[in-house]
Amino acid sequence: MNRRNVLALLAALPAVSILEKAEAAPLKKSFRIVHITDTHVEAEKNSGKHMRACFEKIMAMKHKPDVIFHTGDVIMDALNTDKDSVAAQWKTWHTACAALTIPIRYAIGNHDVWSLKNKGTAPLYEKKWAVEELKLPNRYYSFEQGGWHFIVLDSTVPVNETTYTAHLDDEQFTWLSAELKSIAANKPVMVLSHIPIFSSCIIDWSKVDAGEWKVSGALMHTDSKKLRDLFAQYPNVKTCISGHLHLLDTVIYDGVTYCGTGAVSAYWWMNNKFQRTNAGYAVMDLYADGTFSRYYEDFKW
Repeated sequence: MNRRNVLALLAALPAVSILEKAEAAPLKKSFRIVHITDTHVEAEKNSGKHMRACFEKIMAMKHKPDVIFHTGDVIMDALNTDKDSVAAQWKTWHTACAALTIPIRYAIGNHDVWSLKNKGTAPLYEKKWAVEELKLPNRYYSFEQGGWHFIVLDSTVPVNETTYTAHLDDEQFTWLSAELKSIAANKPVMVLSHIPIFSSCIIDWSKVDAGEWKVSGALMHTDSKKLRDLFAQYPNVKTCISGHLHLLDTVIYDGVTYCGTGAVSAYWWMNNKFQRTNAGYAVMDLYADGTFSRYYEDFKW
């Protein structure tokens, strides 16, 4: 076939078919999420105003997300705060969300837990208030969307009236094991937790004492190896996302990508940057084949 015949054949092809193929690539995307974390709103500062601006920026995206994932520390602090102050913080959050048109899913953060000092004395003690305010089905839960299975964990375990650590209680680990076993092998899985299951930037929070690293159990899951051994049995576990440390990092280990996202509040609304991570949020495009892309969007409040 000579060049003239080739050109004639190409000219005869319907242009719409070429256009459809050209537009098909972006539509490979299963759906888009925005991952926000550590918003730490409170009644006394401008955090509510800043959050509204953040949501406006997200809603103005050219390719809008299908869902927002918030991995905890929604409010400034309920751990050691009186009931009226906690109620005011939740009110500030709900006011900031009033105009939000994108659905939002939550994990519970340590600062959303009320109140270590009132253990056993109040009907809303511990996770119950946060579950109620955030309209969660439970303190840990799962759901499916866009061809993916999502598992939301509860990281925070109170130790005494002033401290907490991070791991899954026996009830939750048993549930997680059964949940992973029940998911089809070809269904990609994302795990959400407030406190990271695995992180590299905990070293920026830790101390060196007599030549040894001292890492608090409040910084990263103390059952990290146990969870990683569990995930290793299920290659469809693709990524785990978290907040808590207010720092941006990525760790790829045993085929799982652990993504720590910087805080919207950065330095707890006192500075637009915490260490070397700017205030912001992550944008993730998830694909049906289990692959995904991620970038970090700065938010200058």
